[in-house]
Amino acid sequence: MRLKKNYVTIEKGQEEDNVKVVFDIKNIKAPINQQDIIGKAYLVKKDKVLSETNIIALERVEAKTYFDNIGDIIRQW
Repeated sequence: MRLKKNYVTIEKGQEEDNVKVVFDIKNIKAPINQQDIIGKAYLVKKDKVLSETNIIALERVEAKTYFDNIGDIIRQW
């Protein structure tokens, strides 16, 4: 996951405790390609969105096959 750098200025005297990051991730299913947008991240203060950016897949993720899943079950046993 990669977030582009976003900068937000908080005025002097304002509390930064009320600022939070909210993630909105899509229902993700493999395969996922590198550079696919898989969601958004929002910088929020008191229900006001200060900034937003895309969440981007850094690498390709292949879908698992039936045999991959069986192998995982056996390894975890």
